[in-house]
Amino acid sequence: MKTKYLILGISILGWLMMADCEFPTVEEITKPGEIRIWFNYDLGEGTAFENIVQENDSLKVICTNFRLYNDTNYTDFYQEPDQFRQDRTKAVIFNLLDNKQEYVKIAHGSVPPYEYTKLQFQMSPLDTAFVIGGQKYPLTYQGQGAKTMVSIETEFPIAENQITDIYLTYYVNEGIRRLGDKFYFSTVGDDSTAIGNLQIEQE
Repeated sequence: MKTKYLILGISILGWLMMADCEFPTVEEITKPGEIRIWFNYDLGEGTAFENIVQENDSLKVICTNFRLYNDTNYTDFYQEPDQFRQDRTKAVIFNLLDNKQEYVKIAHGSVPPYEYTKLQFQMSPLDTAFVIGGQKYPLTYQGQGAKTMVSIETEFPIAENQITDIYLTYYVNEGIRRLGDKFYFSTVGDDSTAIGNLQIEQE
């Protein structure tokens, strides 16, 4: 009998606690914003790359692991809005030496509306060699002069129920470095980054 009254008492207490709670209304629920990352690449005018690149030359990379930060808070997003984890098979493959100079969408996701202050993602070569001027050269993205993490610190305002488009350009002549007989792939150039021409648009 005591157990019966104890269960009844706990049930009543729980009901009273729920009655005191204020649940958010439909109007108070925050809707996500959308973010899309658009990417293109440029050999760079007046550089050695521009002069020696041939039609079948190849330097292939993919972009993965997208994340927006505000201080230590962050949110992940991926190549398509319906993705809930990273899937490299959905990542766009770029040949940085074809120099098509057109923007391609590399990421698209829903994120909480917030004033983010940093964008990060991984940009990695697919092979340990590349072909330029018809010749094959070893390529590394580890060690001195190499870096595969893109990190851009600026304001990225994501508004509720709006699409934010971010446009980026990778300058190949800034990112590919030669030290002796080795070539290093990097997302960082002499001016602190090989990623430039940042544009942010909202609709």
